Amino acid sequence: MSAAAAAGMPAEHRQLIAASGLGTLFEWYDFYLYGALAPVLARQFFAALDAGSALVATLLGFAVGFVVRPLGALVFGRLGDLIGRKYTFLATLLLMGGATFLIGLLPGYELAGAAAPAALIGLRLAQGLAIGGEYGGVATYVAEHAPHGRRGAYTGWIQGTATMGLLLALLMIVGTREALGEARFADWGWRIPFLLSVVLLAISVWIRLQLKESPAFRRIKQAGRSSRAPLAEAFGSWAKLKVVLIALFGLVAGQAVVWYTGQYQALFFLTLQLKVDDTSASLLVAAALAIGAPAFVAFGALSDRIGRKPIIVAGCVSAALSYFALFDALTHAANPALAEAQARVPVTLSAGDCSLQLNPLGGEAGDTGCDAARRVLVARSVRYVRHDSDGAVRVAVGARSIEFPAAAGEAPRRALHQALDAAGYPREADPARIDRPKVLGILVLLVLLAAMVYGPIAAALVEMFPTRVRCSSVSLPYHIGNGWFGGLLPATSIAIAAHTGHMLDGLWYPVAVAAIGALIALVFVRETKDRDIYAGD
Repeated sequence: MSAAAAAGMPAEHRQLIAASGLGTLFEWYDFYLYGALAPVLARQFFAALDAGSALVATLLGFAVGFVVRPLGALVFGRLGDLIGRKYTFLATLLLMGGATFLIGLLPGYELAGAAAPAALIGLRLAQGLAIGGEYGGVATYVAEHAPHGRRGAYTGWIQGTATMGLLLALLMIVGTREALGEARFADWGWRIPFLLSVVLLAISVWIRLQLKESPAFRRIKQAGRSSRAPLAEAFGSWAKLKVVLIALFGLVAGQAVVWYTGQYQALFFLTLQLKVDDTSASLLVAAALAIGAPAFVAFGALSDRIGRKPIIVAGCVSAALSYFALFDALTHAANPALAEAQARVPVTLSAGDCSLQLNPLGGEAGDTGCDAARRVLVARSVRYVRHDSDGAVRVAVGARSIEFPAAAGEAPRRALHQALDAAGYPREADPARIDRPKVLGILVLLVLLAAMVYGPIAAALVEMFPTRVRCSSVSLPYHIGNGWFGGLLPATSIAIAAHTGHMLDGLWYPVAVAAIGALIALVFVRETKDRDIYAGD
């Protein structure tokens, strides 16, 4: 914590922020290891599938952790309002650390067969439940310690932990990969970052055991005014549910898509669509996260002065207006050969039997010819135009045409790959042509947009709800927004891009959600920075 940021902050408060933030950082580290190692986990646990299907199955397993987060919010948010903030986030820490450690011990598909991916998904569910219970407890705990007028600054430190957790995960993976070499890392070295989480778990538990319960919760507990039925009290009437819905759609949904687009989707875009090698992409994203991390605290502190609402709305609007330009510039900077091929070589898909799939990179043996052709096009990041046709499925790459029969075998796929090679579509980004300073600059801008919406969000949510049910009320909209709107972003974006034939079209999803969220916030969200969060206690 910098001297300037901590000026005037009591030593006890500096310690509780450091302890809360460090534990949360380690939980996010655990949660994000899975996503950062998705290509390796695909080969280890979904070996029965082809490479594309295995990766999609792994990413769907990644999404499972997000989908289940609202359930964790309900379970642990209720406990936070019943027994206290401190003991609840100790429980979530143990659950997260235990599940992550066990992933490092799981046998792969070759040893355990179908039980291996089933166990992996089960542990991913446990991770989702844990992170669903973590945020509301910690954000509430820190905000209830903060003096009036500094809640944004205090909780801004907690907001930065998600980014720092992703940074730590990327650095651990890159360091282990470089130390062992790619072959050993892919074979068994990928387990090391998971297994080392037990050390982080022990440190986090010891630190959090030193913390005292939130003073606001202690007061209402001693006065006999704590809630006996937090969920019913928080969501049982339309007046209270309406506030939750405004928080979800007016603040959190937009924040979620901007945060995940600026950090996680940027990493997936670099590796899966722009074909930048994993190490280079991870280091570039890690550098951007390190540079942009202080902005989470800065925007949180700024929201204490000018309000939470204007900063979050400005972040959502700025993201909606700039995403297409930023990601187009990222394409030209990271893989100029791909951008040149997309602009130079017209590609058309003539078919009438395409299906809309959430796993466009994968598929079963009974797929149509259109689906088989489209999987190749999406995997190679081809920009194509689709024409409806009642005849045979054909892909035209410039002047060359390849037919895909109803039961497409390997021959048409191979022919399409050869045509794309000849047209200049690269199979991977040329490291010598990557404009790293420009890529880094764009990634930093994306992180700054994420910081605008994420830095003030904890303070805004805490200020919307009373102490008696604050954990439950904060946790549910936050994790529906971030778990569903944000967590499903990669799969949704890929599906949109596959359907339209342009990889940037997947950005319409975060752009639309951010724009709608900003509009709802302007109309329905009231500024909360001056609200007394203890009124009525």
